[in-house]
Amino acid sequence: TAGLALGFVRSDAARFSFLLSAPVVALAGVGGVYELLTRGSGCSVSISTLFIGVLFSFLSGILCIRFFLRFLDRYTLLVFVIYRLALAVVIFYSTP
Repeated sequence: TAGLALGFVRSDAARFSFLLSAPVVALAGVGGVYELLTRGSGCSVSISTLFIGVLFSFLSGILCIRFFLRFLDRYTLLVFVIYRLALAVVIFYSTP
């Protein structure tokens, strides 16, 4: 939204947003893997299974980002914005 307000094209604003989030997502993943390997979660996970899971998560994330950027080249997110605002109003007024 800030990128659009600064005059960026939709796809450029989204690409910049994804680039800004990449280090945070990567560090969260590294932290999760570290916690899983050091503390465990009550179940044993082999390194190969963990590696395959991380690899497929990475690949599916890249594919989703590509799809989303192509989607933004063709369509607007106005319906999504309206949905988010309506949901925010519902959540705000439904909480005690």
